[in-house]
Amino acid sequence: MKKAMTMFVTMLVLACAPALAHAVGVNLGWNECIGGGGATNRNSACASNIGINVLYGSVVPPAGLTKVKSFEIVVDLLTQNPGFTPWWAVRGPGLCRSALQVGGDMNGQPGCADYLRGLAGAGTTTFTKGFAGMNDRARIVTIFVMDSSQVIPMDPAREYYAVRYTVLNVNTVGSSACTGCDEPACLVLNSVNLVQSDGLPSVVVSGAASSDVATWQGGLPGNCALVPVRNRTWGSIKSLYR
Repeated sequence: MKKAMTMFVTMLVLACAPALAHAVGVNLGWNECIGGGGATNRNSACASNIGINVLYGSVVPPAGLTKVKSFEIVVDLLTQNPGFTPWWAVRGPGLCRSALQVGGDMNGQPGCADYLRGLAGAGTTTFTKGFAGMNDRARIVTIFVMDSSQVIPMDPAREYYAVRYTVLNVNTVGSSACTGCDEPACLVLNSVNLVQSDGLPSVVVSGAASSDVATWQGGLPGNCALVPVRNRTWGSIKSLYR
């Protein structure tokens, strides 16, 4: 009875989220998911070490997904500095700042449906600076996995939160500052791999549902979407954590 009530409450919560027709694809927005009014650009005065900048990745799934247990999110970052902007070196040993927090719990954000419902914990994230030999870029790969008993069908008419990235303002000013906060940058949500349980096929969703590009300080000249996509299989992504 308790399990049935839990599932009923889960379905009720998702039913209360916005249910508008969307094109299949992915979105990336500041402050909120794009479907909930998120912004495609964020400007900062870069005048304080206090404060945060929150970026939401989201996905509009195709029809027919009934047992998605895992989200695999790939975001690429392009900086103005050809050797990589130090301020954006936000995660990993030896980098300028420890300033990237990652979450799958949307804490009641109302803009999009919350499929993971906090059931996948903090997930696992890698930050690879200079990926594929391109020194001005970094790749962020995040994987959330929840127990197969918690899966529910995905509604193709909904936009679902996929990930929340919080970029802290630490080391922006002062003697330990990392330079480049005031420089433009582009972030592109390249893909969200929706992995199903029970041997059902996975589906890689890519391309903008509305906007898969989020810019910082106005973005770079030209087309940020030209940040190259290098699709990976689920197996190759998992190998990063072995």
